[in-house]
Amino acid sequence: MRIFGENIQKKIDTKNFTQISVPKSVLPKFITEFPDSGTRFLIRQPQVKKSVCNACGACARKCPVGAIDLNTLEISEQKCLRCYACVKVCPKSASIAEFCWPVLRAVFRHMGIKRKENETFL
Repeated sequence: MRIFGENIQKKIDTKNFTQISVPKSVLPKFITEFPDSGTRFLIRQPQVKKSVCNACGACARKCPVGAIDLNTLEISEQKCLRCYACVKVCPKSASIAEFCWPVLRAVFRHMGIKRKENETFL
């Protein structure tokens, strides 16, 4: 973070306001043009398997937008970003995430086979 901040400060100090070039996405245009609609169209809201859930509340505490009620563990359809932070943090694997269409699982798995390193664009 410190190095990132220093790089930004250098850019400001040198008055280098050139526009950065971010690589084009390989995702279909309808997803990148309409990110919220595309996400909701492709990815289901996380579901909780009540028979497995121990109601620890880890999912509700981890949700970045507060879409999970801490008392009932109900997920708000309107607030949920489908980031799946709740799925990742669940100690009992009670939260599950799925694509709307099973064929997408294979498509996105194939896209993620080759590991890419993070890039920073300043």
